[in-house]
Amino acid sequence: MFTPFSGGAFTFAISAFFIALYIPVLYVFRKNSEFRTVLAYKVMFWTGVTDLGQLFIFLLSGIMAMIQSGFLHFYINKFCGSTLYAFWFAMLYLSIIVTLNRFVSVVLSGYYPVIFHPTNVKWMYLLAVMIFGISWIVKLTPYSSYYFEPTLLKWHYGANDVYAVAIVLTKTRQRPSRRWKEYDSDANLYIELSKAQVIVLL
Repeated sequence: MFTPFSGGAFTFAISAFFIALYIPVLYVFRKNSEFRTVLAYKVMFWTGVTDLGQLFIFLLSGIMAMIQSGFLHFYINKFCGSTLYAFWFAMLYLSIIVTLNRFVSVVLSGYYPVIFHPTNVKWMYLLAVMIFGISWIVKLTPYSSYYFEPTLLKWHYGANDVYAVAIVLTKTRQRPSRRWKEYDSDANLYIELSKAQVIVLL
């Protein structure tokens, strides 16, 4: 659908557009006293921060796609990928907290002071930091990677991640075969995994 240049340009443009919208919104959230005191707004602010972090990394990947160059050193690319991965998981968690907060405040309002007691809120924030930190550290290890490939116009997992999925699905303990190390697209992975024995754990 897209050439690498047009796809990269679109990624860059849409990321820049939403960054330009997001920054003023987060500024208002930070400066307005109401937004600083209501829990839902505070969580929404941090959700916005995680979104903004992802957008900046997508902005960088758009540039890499346009010039068709992996100008980032592998480890910097890996660092950006792990950060993007961690921001995404943290964003999912914070979105669930906002949804739960709104649900309890409307449907179970009598339980709101208990569920969202200040102590519980501190634990919720701590869990958000832990989710970010664990996801980030895992992708920084030599055994797991998430990096951008400009020729494919996509972020994707490393060979070790692909092999780990294959091991879980086939319940084998064979060493990684050469084909698992040569995957360049999810399509190939899906085709190969469709041939695997899928084990359903009950």
